[in-house]
Amino acid sequence: MAGNGTLPGSPYSGMVYAWGQLIDHDLDKTNNDGANHIDITVPDDDQTFGPGSTITLTRAVVDPKTGTQINAVTGWLDASMAYGSDAGTAASLRDANGRMKVSAGDNLPTADGAFVAGDTRASENPDLTALQTLVVREHNRCADQLRSAHPEWSSDKVCGTARSIVTGEIQNITYSGFLPLLLGSKAPGDYHGFDKSVDPRITEEFAGSAFRFGHTIVSGEIAYFDGTGGESGNQSLADAFFRAACDVRSQRRRSRPAAAPDGRHLAKVRRAPCGPAAQLLVRPAGRPGPRGRQHPA
Repeated sequence: MAGNGTLPGSPYSGMVYAWGQLIDHDLDKTNNDGANHIDITVPDDDQTFGPGSTITLTRAVVDPKTGTQINAVTGWLDASMAYGSDAGTAASLRDANGRMKVSAGDNLPTADGAFVAGDTRASENPDLTALQTLVVREHNRCADQLRSAHPEWSSDKVCGTARSIVTGEIQNITYSGFLPLLLGSKAPGDYHGFDKSVDPRITEEFAGSAFRFGHTIVSGEIAYFDGTGGESGNQSLADAFFRAACDVRSQRRRSRPAAAPDGRHLAKVRRAPCGPAAQLLVRPAGRPGPRGRQHPA
């Protein structure tokens, strides 16, 4: 699990894992119950965290009848990470004339120093925040065009139609670009219509294990660019974690090439400085094991 990878080079750009995280936040989210602890014990020979210390983790919220984990967001590829998974969140993000709310600089709205979107994890890292911002800007571009072409439409119709367009774009990128890049010939084929016999729910195996391969291709650094496209500096991803609202307005950025998908978690991220941020950073590597043991047989 630990290390900097074993495969030479990478076939992916840094945006591959960023897009994967964006759609992951569209598809699934497991909330902690905050009560039943399954803390991760740090090995005595660990060189980063104190011997005998723990990484705090509690059990997931589960359905009391089945014991299966409850998905806290919509399990569809429906852009809920931008629009929300409940009516209250959706309404709070809506602006006038079918548009979505933005802050200064046409960025995501903010609250308590963090960017706000349909998913609570929008400020997790700058790459994710940039894509969340792109989705909102695309919605507003579509809404403005629809309002101009159909001035008789209600605000709800403008917003709903713009959302349908944006959702279709996200689905097209995912199925036409993202999945073929990752899966090659095993990518899903052409769409032949709705099949009611298929269970569309996100499985625990997918959310808790399979799709977490993306953690192994994370790049450890984010590069900064000036107005001419020249690289002006870089920042460790660990240092940027949940700090996107501080500087995303003033810098052009992109990730370095992704790491090779080899089942190892980047040491720069796994071994972040001690403290609350470090616990958040290391959880992607440590959480699947304890969480996996919660699953019913």
